[in-house]
Amino acid sequence: EDACRKVVELVRELAADKNRFPGFDPIRDIQVLVAVNKRSSVSRQTLSPMLQDILNPHGQSVAGSPFRVGDKVMNTKNGFLSPLDGGEKVMVANGEFGKVLEVSATKTVVEFHNPSRVVLIPKAKSEGKAKGGGQKDGDAEDSEGDATGCDLVLGYAQTVWKMQGSSAPIIVGVIDEYPGATGAFGNCDRAFIYTMISRAERECHVVGLRSTMRNVCKRVFISRRKTFSAELLSREL
Repeated sequence: EDACRKVVELVRELAADKNRFPGFDPIRDIQVLVAVNKRSSVSRQTLSPMLQDILNPHGQSVAGSPFRVGDKVMNTKNGFLSPLDGGEKVMVANGEFGKVLEVSATKTVVEFHNPSRVVLIPKAKSEGKAKGGGQKDGDAEDSEGDATGCDLVLGYAQTVWKMQGSSAPIIVGVIDEYPGATGAFGNCDRAFIYTMISRAERECHVVGLRSTMRNVCKRVFISRRKTFSAELLSREL
């Protein structure tokens, strides 16, 4: 609970500095990274709504939708979505961040970038529930279970592994005391710390106990991976 409060206070402090760097946009440029999706007081599902209230308190909202106009959201499943202009469907990848342009009880209009795509996402039963039980998405069995009615989730907080390949100007990383994160059988090791810190383009702030971070840095999970790379190479050679 103390860690949750500290994360919220830090984000509020960072967002208040409007001149932190040219073009600073707190919603887009501050990204909180966590270890797990749920169960912890600093999980993605716990922190994202709190950060929404700090970073986008006045965004237009409607009953029946968890999103507000201006929200940062993330798509959680690869798929082809209908553009707002009614043209041919466009690809939106799992892990892409977007900006909410319009909300209603039955649909959400989102703009994704690089390349720019404005798509209409109807509210329906989500098909994005994670499959398998891999450790790398943090509580993967419910990694997409936000009950949003679609394959979108709030993007203010995300797991470190979901941010692989992405970056943000300001990263706020959380060292979680939840056993499923940093406990003996948790999902955090040295690679977690490295991946979290290396997502930052300008600044990285870490919230947590230094002793826990040291212990996590001593752990290496690479031997747990079952890729069969050596066997496949041997067969080919």
